[in-house]
Amino acid sequence: MAYKKNDILKYMTNQPQAHVVRMFGHCKFNPEGIEKEQYIGRVKSVIDNGSAYVISSISPLKGFLCVTDAQEVIGKVEESELTPDQQKEYHSRNEHYEAPNVYDNDPSKLDPEMTVDQKCVQAARNAMAALFPEEKVVSFERQPSYDFNLKNRLDFLDFHLDRALENKELDDKKKKDLRKLKSKYEDAFKKMRFKEYYIVLVGLEMESGTLFWQAAVDKNFEEVSIMRNIRERTDFRYSLGPEFCDMDELSNIFLKRCWNL
Repeated sequence: MAYKKNDILKYMTNQPQAHVVRMFGHCKFNPEGIEKEQYIGRVKSVIDNGSAYVISSISPLKGFLCVTDAQEVIGKVEESELTPDQQKEYHSRNEHYEAPNVYDNDPSKLDPEMTVDQKCVQAARNAMAALFPEEKVVSFERQPSYDFNLKNRLDFLDFHLDRALENKELDDKKKKDLRKLKSKYEDAFKKMRFKEYYIVLVGLEMESGTLFWQAAVDKNFEEVSIMRNIRERTDFRYSLGPEFCDMDELSNIFLKRCWNL
């Protein structure tokens, strides 16, 4: 069965233990060699309709974000079964790891004849009306190139590799090394799990001109997160979980390798 956001789950993982090992500087080890333990945690997001979950651990270690496959989930736990300390942790929120300004959209109310882009815009429109009714919205525009998805990350690698290879001073060995690194990261990206979102650019009328916010709409049109500034965009990225953050880090490493040769 597919669980929902904020459900409490029992699950098996070794990710918090692996993170602690890395904190002490032991980076060259095989995480698969660490035995999985039973945890209790809160579902932060549902990936691919329940194939995996981003979960914030409640116990035995608190506040670790894990990406857990459905087959690693033991079952659901009721809040009444938690200890007082566990209940406190369940209700605590670190805003820097939570999507900002979240609106629960009802996809059943969207016209089934609408295109994906039209559904995204309508969901963003619903979120703005509910969360920021006082704002003077002048435009909604889909921005596929800003979407949080695997395709855009693979396109990022292709784009910067192609630009780097145009460098006439690049010798054959460096070209080969870049192609090899790109292939390695491409394979790694395809294994990373995170909830994908469409992006809508929201234009607001201001005295000084037009101000743009971003609305992230999940692929089921059920959840919208409004990002008004850099801090909220950063919080949103962290909310996608550790594997998306790993993808971000590898993207930055690849960018530096392409342009600091």
